[in-house]
Amino acid sequence: VLYADRSDLRIGYQSTGSFGESQIQLSGLSVSFVMSFEGEVPQLVSSCTLPSSSSGLGECAALLAGELFPTSTPRNGSIVLVQRYGDGTAGTAYVGLVRLEPTPTRSPLTAAGMLAELPLSPRYVGDDVEIIVTANTGEETNALTSWSFELLYPSASMAYVSSEFSRLYNAPLVSVNASTGSYLISSIG
Repeated sequence: VLYADRSDLRIGYQSTGSFGESQIQLSGLSVSFVMSFEGEVPQLVSSCTLPSSSSGLGECAALLAGELFPTSTPRNGSIVLVQRYGDGTAGTAYVGLVRLEPTPTRSPLTAAGMLAELPLSPRYVGDDVEIIVTANTGEETNALTSWSFELLYPSASMAYVSSEFSRLYNAPLVSVNASTGSYLISSIG
């Protein structure tokens, strides 16, 4: 399963000779993968690193473009690994299924208020979670003179790391309570 904000696809593979040996001839060899989606022509062909001549191990990696991700329902497909010597196909292998999760359309903040944008994909141990908070004062003549918000998080599994703020405003007061998982920010002026 891939998401627009976690779209790094990696495939590990092992090439073997016709008798199962891991030492293979690399001269003239190319390896790629093809991603196809149900009812569509193949969407993505990406080259892979050549396998090790002694172990046969190699890797394919691609960062999927945002336009591949749907906006409403998931997009299901499959991946096939292709090995070629010169112009001929030496072999293909079915790698597995891939599912691209929809990217919801986020409406811009058009009225007075604040909006927090959360990640689309799951986060795992060791990952950073970036939350972007924006504000709108409503009328163009209204100045943003003060603001505040509180973010609550599960302190047993998450920790506050850092914050960045626009330099257009006074630096806000930041209060972090790591034991309760509370992050309170307020600014005046």
